[in-house]
Amino acid sequence: MQLRIWHKMIIGISIPSLIAILGGLLTYGYVKNVKVRHGFVQVADDIRENVLEVRRNEKNFLLLKNEAQLKQLKDAIASLISSINHVSEATVEEIGKEDFSLLLSSIEAYSSPIDTLFNNYQFEADVIEKVRTEGRKLETFASGGKHADELSTNFILNLRRLEKNYMLFRDRDSLFKLKDGLS
Repeated sequence: MQLRIWHKMIIGISIPSLIAILGGLLTYGYVKNVKVRHGFVQVADDIRENVLEVRRNEKNFLLLKNEAQLKQLKDAIASLISSINHVSEATVEEIGKEDFSLLLSSIEAYSSPIDTLFNNYQFEADVIEKVRTEGRKLETFASGGKHADELSTNFILNLRRLEKNYMLFRDRDSLFKLKDGLS
């Protein structure tokens, strides 16, 4: 059977068209898959950025130990929790509900002792100020000269140096040296 030119044209046009349509469908499926995976990566990146922000604020809070840094840390944690709460159900299903709930419980466990830590810092600051005040009184008393000979100005200044070393380093060695100086 001989094909006519019309049939040859239809076959010549339809075969490349079918290949192009099949390629387009496969490409569409691939692009859709990449888009879904990109969404997961974007969610993970957003969470990572929020976690890094929390860690940066945590560092500042631990260094400066003030109320402004505490507020910034709490704001960063709230932003992280908000970011996690806006994750779609499909993403949660893909991640796994157990892993996602573990993430939320970890954030809760992380954020719960922060107020206690701040209160401890405040208590520590109050105690340090009391120690410094008493040290100043002792220095003033020793410089007045109306005391026992064992209570010299050099002894008091050495004791204050040991006190400051302990407050600065907060290690056992500094504590033992301070206690020895007091004995």
